[in-house]
Amino acid sequence: MTAPAAPRKLGLRGAGMDPSLGGGSRPYLTDFGLAKSLSTGSKLTKSGQALGTPTYMSPEQARGEVSSLTPATDAWSLGCVLHEMLAGRPPFDGDSPGAIIGKVLLGGAPPIRRLAGDVPAGVERIIHVCLAKAVRERYRDAGALRDDLERVRRGERPRAARPGRRRSWAGAAVGIAAALGAGLAVARRTPDDAAVERAAVERLPSPAEPLQTKARALRHSDPREAARLLGEALEAEPGRQDWRLERGLLLWASERGPEARAEWTAIPPTEPQAALATLYVGLEAFFRLEAGFLRGDEAEPALRAAAQSGDPFVATLAQGALLAHRRNWSEARGMLRGQPGWEAAYLRGFVETSDADGDRAAAAQEFDRGLSDGIPFAWALCTRGALRRGLGNVAGAIEDFDAALRLCPSVPHILVNRGNARRAGGQIGAALEDYDAALALPPTLPEAYFNRGIALRMLGDARGAIADYDTVLKLRPDYADALVSRGAARQDLQDDRGALEDFTTALRLRPDFLEALSNRGNARRVLGDFAGAIEDCDAALRLRPDCVDALVNRCAARHAVGDDEGAIADGEAARRLQPERPEAHANLGLAYHSRRDFRRAIESYLEFVRLAPGHARVEEYRRAIAACQERLKDLRGDGR
Repeated sequence: MTAPAAPRKLGLRGAGMDPSLGGGSRPYLTDFGLAKSLSTGSKLTKSGQALGTPTYMSPEQARGEVSSLTPATDAWSLGCVLHEMLAGRPPFDGDSPGAIIGKVLLGGAPPIRRLAGDVPAGVERIIHVCLAKAVRERYRDAGALRDDLERVRRGERPRAARPGRRRSWAGAAVGIAAALGAGLAVARRTPDDAAVERAAVERLPSPAEPLQTKARALRHSDPREAARLLGEALEAEPGRQDWRLERGLLLWASERGPEARAEWTAIPPTEPQAALATLYVGLEAFFRLEAGFLRGDEAEPALRAAAQSGDPFVATLAQGALLAHRRNWSEARGMLRGQPGWEAAYLRGFVETSDADGDRAAAAQEFDRGLSDGIPFAWALCTRGALRRGLGNVAGAIEDFDAALRLCPSVPHILVNRGNARRAGGQIGAALEDYDAALALPPTLPEAYFNRGIALRMLGDARGAIADYDTVLKLRPDYADALVSRGAARQDLQDDRGALEDFTTALRLRPDFLEALSNRGNARRVLGDFAGAIEDCDAALRLRPDCVDALVNRCAARHAVGDDEGAIADGEAARRLQPERPEAHANLGLAYHSRRDFRRAIESYLEFVRLAPGHARVEEYRRAIAACQERLKDLRGDGR
């Protein structure tokens, strides 16, 4: 608690008390370990230290801003106590001091009447004012708080933190205690009494508070509607920067980034929320950039500004985001480790997702934490959905994309992501429905055409797939993945020269594109350029030694140039890595056949026929089996 101004000295006789505490038999209770003299401006603790009990600690205390401690700091702590007395639990709680401090800095107290329904609106308003994030929006002195509690007891509406003459907390302590008792009595009267008093308070118009309360109740289930309600509340009370900060988050959750940034940048730099708003501007741009929906780098300036703020929490997260943005994964992990809040959880998840050596399962768990603690952002649900799909949890991925679409039903890239998850689960028809729905929104989304092309090719419609890839490449001529996919579809139609051209163009864009190298090797082999095919497969295998496509293609090319030893080595390696790959068995059979190892050739051909009974060349391999069996009979006749 803030220490009171020194009373006049009356002298103490035989009381054994420090005379500086004042008169006669009048005792004072204080805790000088956390006290600050308001008259001298001195402070007994160092700036930057967060001292106090986290459950009752104000945001300025949590940030270690000792110079900012005022009687309004005590109003916060008293609001926490009053909340706990009425609801049976403190407004901010957690498993660790760090978790509690994170909620104090970023979260909002749950509405008291949601936890204790018989609390009058006037008492709820008093607690709300006590727990305002901005110091200037709380009670300025003890007398104002006591007077409002008295008003509620009389059935009047509280004035709620209107400026007035500052009075000492110590001088008003007895009055506050009595008023607190009265307030509790109001809260715990019979239902009839409580209803009468609540009606007396609620007859007075207060348009903004109910809107904000409704918005907070909807922040998880319907952030769009919550943002709308909070916008109306801000029209009534435009000075509520804490509401503006939260509305920005709700807009961000609804995939309305420009509107979110407009809210955050409207917060004056002198306000307590300004540092956090700058961080959110940087994080929103950072995640849009990383998702591929932003071409310029708008993230860096905002994150640098946030990193230079005087808020330790904001500065740490901004520095962690900057390190991740610059791909300094190890340093970013160290900076973000142990930091509270959903922001830190999402950043840690991003690091694990983006680092080639990252832990995808750990990344999914971090997004679990972020989605549990913060507003359910659609982009966070999509990121976790993509992680789940990569980990083989297709049902969980579809569940995440369903949830994201409930929040943002008209966002095309969410539909594309759900289509990809459905495609991975074998639901090709449902995937096509999602791609078509995405293209009905903005018909210029390259990713929707690209993924629809993949689904069409899976259904055997190579021409339809090529038409979609053509559209992608008109929109984005540098889309290397679309070039490779179009090349593969052209190969389906025996247009190997067109395929070779697509693969070569893709490699000009991305020289180390593994799939392009492997596919070009196959096209070169089909066109008779066996040396070029082996060269491409060698390059692919240098990038990834277990690339089965490259092993299968090099096996065929080596057999074509008479290197059956090399072909057999490649074929056996491909078969070990992917036993269900029909081409590995077919090419291996050809190499064994050429080496006159008819028994192994027959085994390989039979495995190909078993795995691919509908293949166009299956009859050719049946004849090869018969020929090998005849040769074995001849050899037995020769005594071999």
